[in-house]
Amino acid sequence: MTKGNHLGDAYATTLAHVRAQKGSRSRLGIEALVRVSNSERPLHTSELCHALGVKIGSTDLDHENFPEIGTILACSLGLITVEASSSTVRFVHFTLHEYLSSNPSLFQSPHSMIAEVCLTYLNFRCVWELSPVLSSVPRKVPLIEYASCYWGEHMRTEKTESVIRLALQLLVGFEQHVSSQLFLRHYCHSEPRWGCPDYRGGGPISDEGMGY
Repeated sequence: MTKGNHLGDAYATTLAHVRAQKGSRSRLGIEALVRVSNSERPLHTSELCHALGVKIGSTDLDHENFPEIGTILACSLGLITVEASSSTVRFVHFTLHEYLSSNPSLFQSPHSMIAEVCLTYLNFRCVWELSPVLSSVPRKVPLIEYASCYWGEHMRTEKTESVIRLALQLLVGFEQHVSSQLFLRHYCHSEPRWGCPDYRGGGPISDEGMGY
């Protein structure tokens, strides 16, 4: 479809311009496209900002690293936009997703990259310190729900030694980590089963406070 109406050429040209940006703008633009193209569900603006601000190898949140959504949109040169009704990010047109899907070599190891970001985030000191039976997730960690529910999906698609190491780090004491409850809620809602536990007696985690 993109080839027939020359959109493919237009997307290729714009991507070349994204990569040619100076300083960190190129990295930010390309990594934003990787996240939007390969996420398991649409990302909220706060989730994308946090995903792009995670420094691999860091041990805790540094809010100075998180870019503003306006900066991300500018670095993507118009390829990414925000859905006003839901505050989620999406491509400017569905044909862009088709173009990227038909050209997988454009981005190197996108799923292992996302898995590494998710696991780094979940292993942050401030996340480990959260109660495993919270009724809501603090707004300061908006990526925690996505990271908890989907790191395994990304890892299943692609994994590296670094991803495996981070996964093992998370799984040690996993029952006392808030992500175990978030994953359980996601699993029970997406795959209803008779006798599904009520999140270890803490009640369901509400969306209030998630930053949505």
